[in-house]
Amino acid sequence: MKNQPNHELLDYYKYVMRLREKVPALYTENIEFIHENAEAKVLAYYRWSDEGTRAVVVANFSDTYLSGNSIPKFPAAGTWHEWMYNKMVEVGEEGFKFDLPEWSAQVFV
Repeated sequence: MKNQPNHELLDYYKYVMRLREKVPALYTENIEFIHENAEAKVLAYYRWSDEGTRAVVVANFSDTYLSGNSIPKFPAAGTWHEWMYNKMVEVGEEGFKFDLPEWSAQVFV
């Protein structure tokens, strides 16, 4: 199908827009950068809203798959929903370890 890649991209944008609508933390001014690794080209930040929503965005700006990536200052231990891959993850008191594909981002809410 000739337009299939365009449909997939459109579906992806719709998915991301729904995330922004459901998580007000993503459009507030409340932001804290919680992790930076210039060598690995990884950046993570935490956003929250006065209504109680919260989100952590982790981005890999490299062409390298990062296995066992670690964020020691994750905002809170407990169960988080990773939105982009639709999976539940457990974050411990000592932080969070996970894999991060190249040129990708994960959003934890």
